Amino acid sequence: MSSSYSFEDRSELDTAVDLWISDEASAVRTYGDINIWDVSAGSEFYKQIQII
Repeated sequence: MSSSYSFEDRSELDTAVDLWISDEASAVRTYGDINIWDVSAGSEFYKQIQII
């Protein structure tokens, strides 16, 4: 199993989400699958991922 990508801040997560929407394959190469992203650094991250 791949390790999850840990986001340092909201801006980094926003960039990853934008990339996921525009180019999913590139986002997977850069950050791994969205289902295993580590968004534990901020409670607002969870809400953003829920929207996707």
